[in-house]
Amino acid sequence: MTDTPESPTPPSEYDRHYATGGFGYEDRRDHWLAWARRHYVEAFGLTPGRLLDMGCGDGFWTSIFRELGFDATGVDLSPGGIEAARSRYPGIPFLVADADEVLPFEPGSFDVVFCRAISHFGEPDLEAPRVTALIPRLMALLAPDGVLLASYHTNRDGSVVHGRTYHPVSALVRLLEHGGDPYRVELVGNYVQIGVRRPGESALQARSAASRAVRGSGGRHLRIARAVRRLVARLVHQSTKRRT
Repeated sequence: MTDTPESPTPPSEYDRHYATGGFGYEDRRDHWLAWARRHYVEAFGLTPGRLLDMGCGDGFWTSIFRELGFDATGVDLSPGGIEAARSRYPGIPFLVADADEVLPFEPGSFDVVFCRAISHFGEPDLEAPRVTALIPRLMALLAPDGVLLASYHTNRDGSVVHGRTYHPVSALVRLLEHGGDPYRVELVGNYVQIGVRRPGESALQARSAASRAVRGSGGRHLRIARAVRRLVARLVHQSTKRRT
């Protein structure tokens, strides 16, 4: 189930909402396409691959990722949302499924699992078993080096608006730690984005990046070191010749 700062609603109302046009993102598609490229793909170093949009609503963000080169699939609890998604974005697979149940995918099926404003993030108690159980369930769908990208609108002050709690960023990070290692947080206005890798993979990624950086500059450094050694050897040789 997907929403924005607008008030959350039960699935039956979601169905009616999506059938009458949803949140109107399509009216500013170019804006949101550029926004997603900058704040999702580039900010989190995402490489086009298999992507699951969990809580896809009417499929808008799934279609954005498809346009950005991802092999995107959308899933939502709302049959009306999925019906609208299939109608508006033919050619993209959309499925009705419940994030609280076992999802119809094999472990390791996706390179990116994307959640934008899934309703779990607005629950009053982020430590409730239903909420914390979501994270390992989604992390299990990631391939090695995959990324769970969570995106959520929050005023970060703990206030409750239409039944949705606007948690501080720290609370959302703690929630995501139930299944993985958050490795990057980006705040854009009241939108927070958090990237999560499987436990241990963040450290491996950091070491790998450091190794690549060393290798990338190593050729130049090696040439300098060799030149210095040759110069020192030549000076020592000349000094020895003068003494003899």
